[in-house]
Amino acid sequence: MIETNITCEPLSLKNLPEVLAIERVSFTEPWSESLFLREMRHRNSHFVVFRLNLEVIGYGGVWLVRDEAHITNIAVHPLYRGQGYGVMILEYLLDAAVSRHAETATLEVRETNFIALNLYKIFGFRPVALQRGYYSDTGEDAIVMYKDDLHRRPTP
Repeated sequence: MIETNITCEPLSLKNLPEVLAIERVSFTEPWSESLFLREMRHRNSHFVVFRLNLEVIGYGGVWLVRDEAHITNIAVHPLYRGQGYGVMILEYLLDAAVSRHAETATLEVRETNFIALNLYKIFGFRPVALQRGYYSDTGEDAIVMYKDDLHRRPTP
């Protein structure tokens, strides 16, 4: 169950260490500090962190270029997974995209990340391509997913 005392703020130098810690426990190929710093400076990048009380529990990022949003990263701290926070982050990113006039969204996801695949499918993303060997750590393929109606959301 999602707590009501959740706050959202832009990614900053202040919360970057907590984001990096979550990144390292969430991905076999974690983004480096320099990649996150570059995202913080890039004008098309929109990265946010979510806090429960004072603790960063998750984060997400989206690139906004013309009328397209590209979801770059979503992660939730392992202690808070399965409680709806990933849904909250994805909803926020899609809302941010819509507010900036995006009409479509894309993302890549590991073909074995069944939890993420299910979340994206619930939100109306559909697989459109396979990127062979996309993940260099394992050679695993990525499924490219696309959503063309950002206003359509899952129904309970």
